[in-house]
Amino acid sequence: MHSDPKKLLIMNPIMQRWRSTVTISFVMFLAVMPSSACTRQSVPLIPAGDEVVPPTEVPPAATLLGSFEQAESFSVAWIAEDETLKVHNPAGIAGTVIGELAYDRSGILLTGRSTSLGSSRWVEIETPDGLLGWVNERNLTETVRREAFCTDDRIPGVLVQVIRAIEARDGQMLSEYVNPERGLIVRHDWWNPEVLFTYEEIPRLFQDQADRDWGVISGGNFRVKGSFDELIRPLILEIAETGEPVCDELPAGITTRPAVWPGEYISLHYRAFHRPAPENGNPFNWRTWAFAFEYIGGRPYLTVLVQYHGDI
Repeated sequence: MHSDPKKLLIMNPIMQRWRSTVTISFVMFLAVMPSSACTRQSVPLIPAGDEVVPPTEVPPAATLLGSFEQAESFSVAWIAEDETLKVHNPAGIAGTVIGELAYDRSGILLTGRSTSLGSSRWVEIETPDGLLGWVNERNLTETVRREAFCTDDRIPGVLVQVIRAIEARDGQMLSEYVNPERGLIVRHDWWNPEVLFTYEEIPRLFQDQADRDWGVISGGNFRVKGSFDELIRPLILEIAETGEPVCDELPAGITTRPAVWPGEYISLHYRAFHRPAPENGNPFNWRTWAFAFEYIGGRPYLTVLVQYHGDI
């Protein structure tokens, strides 16, 4: 059993893979972008008219994302609420299950030991209560406190750039902010399954017109099919024009299904943009999009998009 967390963290293989040798200043970004907070923001995502910032004046992705930082601990990710992450010894699904971690477990340390098994990478972990064993690396994510995320000055700038890329159908630009490890996970409806776009697919995301299966319409068997450009892009731009971002909250209107954050992403933080239903109009005609981030080496990358709306 390892008892010195500092020694454990020094050997962290995930962080070693992402460590940067260049220290990047935040001065340019702070000079042009407003600071973020945990409350509603009034910064328009797509400036209108003469307020549009020329591309040459926009901080590059490296400046917005900042430099790499060492994570203090990790949390379980991509595990449903009714499931647990199995801890094995030795590594691999054939190893004996010696413990289980809840879908929202945090405070996990890495010992520095890792091994590749097929296409998977397994890492040895240690928990504060003394559990020592192996898990699939993809089921861990850097632990980030809500307060730290909500006050992360990089997030508003990244969101501006993401929306600009979507508006301009610029997949190459979007790829600068999408999670390079997991790609982009999208849910047309929060109750429907994920649709995954690998990182390699992002540069041609808007040119790819192949139909994807986004699930079913609530209360029926009609399946929602179409491309990201055809179905998702217009819905995101609709809220980008009028929505105001809130941190780790889900503004919602009338719906027959509770608007809840999926348990698989409980360790990720998000900003949500909400368009309320019109006054004296259809109370179900509201929409919210949540943009969730995963931190890799201290850098926030867009990882998940989830839509909420009146479902009848």
